Amino acid sequence: MSEENPSYYGRVREFSAQKEFIKILTAYIITLMSEENPSYYGRVREFSAQIKILTAYIITLMSEENPSYYGRVREFSAQDSDWVIYKRRLDNYFLVNGIADDGKKKAILLNAFDEEAYKLMYNLCLPKLPEDKSYKELADLFNKYFKVAESIFVARSKFFAAFKNSSETANEWAARVRSLASNCSFEEAIIDMMLRDRFIIGFNKGAAQSKLFKEAITRTQSKLFKEAITRTFAEVIEVAVAEMAAEVPSGTASNIKCVKIEPGIHHVTSRNMKGQMTSTSSTKDQSIQRSPGKCFCCGRSNHDTAKCRCQISSLPK
Repeated sequence: MSEENPSYYGRVREFSAQKEFIKILTAYIITLMSEENPSYYGRVREFSAQIKILTAYIITLMSEENPSYYGRVREFSAQDSDWVIYKRRLDNYFLVNGIADDGKKKAILLNAFDEEAYKLMYNLCLPKLPEDKSYKELADLFNKYFKVAESIFVARSKFFAAFKNSSETANEWAARVRSLASNCSFEEAIIDMMLRDRFIIGFNKGAAQSKLFKEAITRTQSKLFKEAITRTFAEVIEVAVAEMAAEVPSGTASNIKCVKIEPGIHHVTSRNMKGQMTSTSSTKDQSIQRSPGKCFCCGRSNHDTAKCRCQISSLPK
């Protein structure tokens, strides 16, 4: 807890000011947990397993051989964390800080678990306690528990069915392709080709993909990734928009223009087609209603009897 040690395990660093209190608490816990004192005071015995962890944890902190540590150990969640990645990071943390003692490594690991992760480890260790096992034994238990029992063909099926999401950048899509290929067990001789082909085929259709099809003829997968990444997302969109604009659809109703055929008669756009049909229908109805009947004077049907010239000419002058 010295000032020369600014980095502490877990959340105990929040209480670094209570150095004397930590010392007293440590001595108190050691006394409680000693074989000479089998009966615990109050409710402390209900948390005996956690007290063991805290004891080892505090002893590590208070050790004179505890220099300033690089980085910090993050909390492990059984629901949200990736155990394989977490274990590798934890091993790197031990390596860079020179932590080789199995007891320290075990205490750090158990302290990093959230409640659900500790319960899981506790159940896996039964009938023993997690504190009674070595660091390697604890790690092996989680290695087996979180190991994905997936066949190569299932992994390859996911790999070949993958497509780039519209929200992904080229760099993110490339990283996902590599991740999907990690469980496919492709031979080294073809892995580069498989990555390249999946990257291009799974890319969004459009001008960007068309360019990648051409580039793939002469470029290797690594160079192809570099070529795709150098273009920003905005530039890819610009290319796609330009390509789509060049493909103007023809023959649609919206492209029909007004063309004058002869005086008084016009073709109309599809927008006015409905109105034209209604207007034409109304005109025909009106024409039928206004059509004159047969003239009773001369027998013709192109005028009314009242307007017949024969009738008019026969009137007395």
